[in-house]
Amino acid sequence: METAINDKLKIGCGLINIGNSCFFNATLQALFHMPCLTDSLSQVTSKNCKCIICAVQALYCRTKRSRMSIYPTKVYTTLQKSPCLSKILNGSQQDAHEFFKNMIEAMEKIPDHPHVNFGNFFMAQVNTEVKCFHCNVSYNKRSSVGDFIINIIGMRSVKQALELFFDSEIVDDYNCVTCKKSVLALKKYTLLTTPKCLCVILNRIPSQGAKVNTNIEINQDLILKCIDGEKLRHVQYKMVSVVNHIGPSYTEGHYTTTIRHEDTTYTLDDSNVTAGSGISGRDAYLLFYECIGEIFIEESDEWTPTEKPADEPKCTPIETNSDEPEWIEVEIADENEELAGSIETNSKFTEDGVVSDNHQDTKNESEEWIPVEIIDDNETDANFNFDELTRYTVIYVG
Repeated sequence: METAINDKLKIGCGLINIGNSCFFNATLQALFHMPCLTDSLSQVTSKNCKCIICAVQALYCRTKRSRMSIYPTKVYTTLQKSPCLSKILNGSQQDAHEFFKNMIEAMEKIPDHPHVNFGNFFMAQVNTEVKCFHCNVSYNKRSSVGDFIINIIGMRSVKQALELFFDSEIVDDYNCVTCKKSVLALKKYTLLTTPKCLCVILNRIPSQGAKVNTNIEINQDLILKCIDGEKLRHVQYKMVSVVNHIGPSYTEGHYTTTIRHEDTTYTLDDSNVTAGSGISGRDAYLLFYECIGEIFIEESDEWTPTEKPADEPKCTPIETNSDEPEWIEVEIADENEELAGSIETNSKFTEDGVVSDNHQDTKNESEEWIPVEIIDDNETDANFNFDELTRYTVIYVG
């Protein structure tokens, strides 16, 4: 029996659960409240069409007209016929993220409505750079990404987790093509284009054990950095809807949708639509944002490796009596620059980095201490301690 809803709600009616279909209802409701997607759905004008896109468009229109919750049976059976969705829509509990990805893939294969290709709204171009610390060779790969799965363990907010996603990370099992072995490498993702609709997945599915129930701050606005050629762009996004997963286990539980409409949050729980419930940082799973435009952010005075100050001292080898230049490195504390200037010429560092004034060496009276900056990290071998890249190096010339 259809369920009555509050007449004051202008966000659409609920969808009746037709048997383990909460993941289905919650995902569709989240998409039905993204303006750019619904604007494209409104352009569908074909009649008597039985494709997936027309079925989704018909259900959307019904939710906006009806004051009673409705059965989504027709669109459910239509989507079942797609090879991408037949194994998911089988009457059992499913993952909302998997359903979302496969539905987008199914829509991309419909040629009759190219302007309603949901996949185009979510796609972004990402460059993956991996640099081997052993041979210093970098490999770049450009790919299309429809969603961003971010780690939330130990994170305070979605913003922090997303920034960490695009930050550099060290991997210890990279199979370098040049070295032909597993080595230490630096990996970094860079956005080349930004999507109209941003889908962020909070990774609540661990490699083992129970579901990750981390309570994380859900930011209403996010800013993505994009490298457009040589230009750095900042694109702002505003939250429109959230798919929640309620339950202690990722293999079972219940899905709902939370949306924002005119500065008020509403929860769509299958047939029930309620106002003022807010967004739960413990249950949020799929986050949907829409692009609201590019903004200008004045960058700090930080310099990149290609923009080093002109007066920065360069590190050059000092030749010894041998045929080849030789580096002898001894790490000391950060105040070594001041220390080195005050050390007499007959002082010498021992193997453990301690200055010894009692050391006498009569073989070479011209020895001196020369403080220089550490070798560029691009020239550092894999055995170097990367936690101390900001230290200086003192070179003893004998």
